[in-house]
Amino acid sequence: MVTKNSFNCIGRLTADPEVFETNGVKRAEFSLAVEKSDSNNSEKGNVNFFDFIAWRGVAEYIENNFHKGDLIEVVDAYANVREFVDNEGNKRRKTEYQINRAYMLSKKRSFSESE
Repeated sequence: MVTKNSFNCIGRLTADPEVFETNGVKRAEFSLAVEKSDSNNSEKGNVNFFDFIAWRGVAEYIENNFHKGDLIEVVDAYANVREFVDNEGNKRRKTEYQINRAYMLSKKRSFSESE
């Protein structure tokens, strides 16, 4: 059996990406709100939130182009489960998606543009 860890989605940025630099390597972190849907759209309006991380050139592209509310397509990502201990000493797990490619589909429209 062949398995593949691959994730694609389209959603809106929940906030401006946070960008960090360590030893000259950029890392961008952001979340997307992605509408759930099934074949007959019975779940329209229900939303999932996914956390993403991008590195180096992809992080720089995201830093320069992506902003809160923009519609983004993630076309090449993989899930990474990170385990950590929180401030109260509890073991936690967090699923984050590492991005290899992402594209801007549309900028968020301002109120004045929608009139």
